[in-house]
Amino acid sequence: MMYNQDVIAVRGGGDLATGVVQKLWRAGFRTAVLEVPQPLAIRRNVAVSSAVSEGEFQVEDMRARLVVDPADCDRAWADGVVPVLVDPGAGSLAWLRPAVLVDAIIAKRNLGTHRNMAPLTIALGPGFSAPEDVDAIIETMRGHDLGRLVLSGSALPNTGIPGELGGKSAERVVRSPAAGVVKHVRQLGDCVTCGETLFTVGGTPVPSPLDGLLRGLIAEGMDVPQGLKCADVDPRPAENVNWQSISDKARCLGGAVLEACFYLARLRGVWQTQGYAALAFEILSLYIDDIPAADLRALCEATYTPAVFGTREITPLKKLTDSFYLQALSNGPTLAFKDMAMQLLGNLFEYELRRR
Repeated sequence: MMYNQDVIAVRGGGDLATGVVQKLWRAGFRTAVLEVPQPLAIRRNVAVSSAVSEGEFQVEDMRARLVVDPADCDRAWADGVVPVLVDPGAGSLAWLRPAVLVDAIIAKRNLGTHRNMAPLTIALGPGFSAPEDVDAIIETMRGHDLGRLVLSGSALPNTGIPGELGGKSAERVVRSPAAGVVKHVRQLGDCVTCGETLFTVGGTPVPSPLDGLLRGLIAEGMDVPQGLKCADVDPRPAENVNWQSISDKARCLGGAVLEACFYLARLRGVWQTQGYAALAFEILSLYIDDIPAADLRALCEATYTPAVFGTREITPLKKLTDSFYLQALSNGPTLAFKDMAMQLLGNLFEYELRRR
């Protein structure tokens, strides 16, 4: 299949996903958002998912538009807007043929994303394993590692504890006390007091847990289950709450996704243009910091050679059918997979002995 190198599909259009979409859109990628019929975003004023109910929706300098057919994406892109498709199953990928798929649903679990969906797949937060499920994972936990690329393993597990704002964490989150349909009493951006009714669920009043600004509120008319996160009250002084703009966390995640796109594309370019030894050096450089770069490169070049592995490709890929390939991983001296690591390890031992 031929892929569109400038097309990126993003699953999810909530407030954090919108930070990702904006970065990609500003970088010049033709970005399409795949959403569910009834998005559950509570920071609706900074979420492109709001286009599902509004038809078109503006977030800062970016406009999103609901499109019914994937073929309508071309018109949206020509107009400079981001198309949003109601497509929870990602069936439109067959038409979009994106070079990159980003799972920004942030459901804390994998809702069906896999590496076969696009040449490059990226996921945000826990619930995924790299490289089994996706090529890269973006850390979403606030703290030192926020935005870190995870190329092997998983993101930090979900703690269930929201980030702290104004000294409040779980206290500021409002969940549905019962199942039912949401009806608003107050609106996004309102200043509210502790105990004041924010909305009702099936006629049951839902009070504010504290004084503050109503920063998040689920869409009216949503039929929600008991316990669903429906609102967020920010206890900080209203003048200090940037509730009408994309959050710092969302922008950080967007930058991380953009980094992943270019970084992983560069690694693939290295493999295609410079060969296996150069790719091995690039990857090992991420983890080895006690060997000079020139020495490490020389070790890789001395290890992964046609003389050792019998072929210039080192791990040649043979096409058997249109959808079935065979990769040779046992071309080393012992005709076993372990040669991929052990041949390098032997050279590393000799290098270290000489150095000592």
